[in-house]
Amino acid sequence: MKSDNHLWRTLAILLILSLLTWGCAASEQGFQTGPGTETSSPTVTTTDTPTSTLPSYPGPGPIDEAATPYPGAETPVFPSPGAPYPYPGSQATITVEPTGASSYPGPDTTIISPPTARPSPGGTAAPTPTRTVDPLATPVEPPVGTAEPPPQPAPKTVSIWHSWNETEQQVLDYTLRSFQTVYPDTYFMVTYYPEEQLKAKYIEAAYRNEGPSLLFGPAEWGPELYDLELVVDVAPIAEENFLATINPAALEEARYHGALIGLPHAIREGVVMFRNKSIILDPPATFDELVAASKNVTGIGEVGAYLETSFFFAGAHLPGIGGEFIDENGLPVFNNDTGVAWLGLLNAFNQVGITGYNTDRDVELFKAGKIGIIIESTLRQGELAEAIGAENLAINPWPDYGSGSLAGFIKTDNIYVNARTAGDERYSSLLVMGFFLAREVQAILSTAGHIPVVSEISVEDAWMQEAVEAFQDAMPYPIHPAFQVYTQPLDNAISTYFNQNAAPASVLTGAEQVILSQLEAEGQ
Repeated sequence: MKSDNHLWRTLAILLILSLLTWGCAASEQGFQTGPGTETSSPTVTTTDTPTSTLPSYPGPGPIDEAATPYPGAETPVFPSPGAPYPYPGSQATITVEPTGASSYPGPDTTIISPPTARPSPGGTAAPTPTRTVDPLATPVEPPVGTAEPPPQPAPKTVSIWHSWNETEQQVLDYTLRSFQTVYPDTYFMVTYYPEEQLKAKYIEAAYRNEGPSLLFGPAEWGPELYDLELVVDVAPIAEENFLATINPAALEEARYHGALIGLPHAIREGVVMFRNKSIILDPPATFDELVAASKNVTGIGEVGAYLETSFFFAGAHLPGIGGEFIDENGLPVFNNDTGVAWLGLLNAFNQVGITGYNTDRDVELFKAGKIGIIIESTLRQGELAEAIGAENLAINPWPDYGSGSLAGFIKTDNIYVNARTAGDERYSSLLVMGFFLAREVQAILSTAGHIPVVSEISVEDAWMQEAVEAFQDAMPYPIHPAFQVYTQPLDNAISTYFNQNAAPASVLTGAEQVILSQLEAEGQ
């Protein structure tokens, strides 16, 4: 826990340094500043229709961060005695426990004030996490004179927009209340939008220099929001030791054009190798072991492996063996020897067992207890466990293959900082962002089905723990906006390669030409 305190302290130092450059607080217009105050934020209903018409306002300009000290600056600056912001980890270690109490009546805007101010909605007192003071980490403050009371920090409001479901909202509510046990001067205004409306609502508001302090949304939204200058690059204030605690592939889901356009808080979905332990007892460590294990159990009515070859499920094997699909400029880079080797690897799946392309037959047979290993999304873990028994279902790291390994894509959900935030609001928002990546908080978020993005963490669900470990070698699903035109040509290339016995170099060349033509047509 001392190492965690050091990471929090270091991150907070950098936030404070950057705050000095960003200047004084921005206007809190339309935000809740205390319990019971009226707010002009919209009350959301599921019937809201997003508008596609952007206002004429050009949007916030880029933020000048030239004077911001670089991460790891030699001279750290700590808060002075009596400063309104205790740096994270300096005063308390939090231990949070999940709560089953619902605080959300449905899609709406919820004001969360500090737990000392009022009970949670519905009249139930907010759960209070235990706090263990670390005397070695607590700054020594001079005595406070009795003539004047100590300065009281002014309330700060952090607004959050999200599309979390009811179960996730309960955990979100509890997480924010846990934050308030460390920072009791922080208020939250939490607004739910259906996911199909959330991005459009955010763009419309942010273009008017409004909207939430923080946006919770999929990784694939990030590049568009960054190109529109509606979210902040947090790279200048993200300390490397802190970033090193995050799964490398998950962190890449927030990198774009050299910027860190947000931070991942959960792995929404990942492609993994599911194994039925009652059929294949031990996880294969290499591709050769996978072939041998599958052949050993294949017989009448039972097959060792049924491997999917469509792009989403098989594409990550290319970066797994050292290749790439797309460069920083959005151009294809797969038509080379490594790309040919990738198709050769997919062809080698025939040695393992059955192969399939864009089919659910593998899932059906696995659920029937007839297949030992399949490649599938973590979104289907629940139905697989129910079918064959949770005790029989395993997720294992990908087997080595040559100098690389097989691999699967992951997609993350990220936290974005609105470019309009400044001053105290931005400072508090960044503290919240970091709080969501604390190991204790990540473990609590896992109870709502969020697969943690931090390393060296233990979670309650055995399958999720296995997924966390398997995802250490995962590959980020490309978030570059141009990649949307890649998937169909690549799927067609795989299909042509298998169904027409075409030369691998020719199908890759054909896919590349189609992609370049579409990019040109779209002006990318």
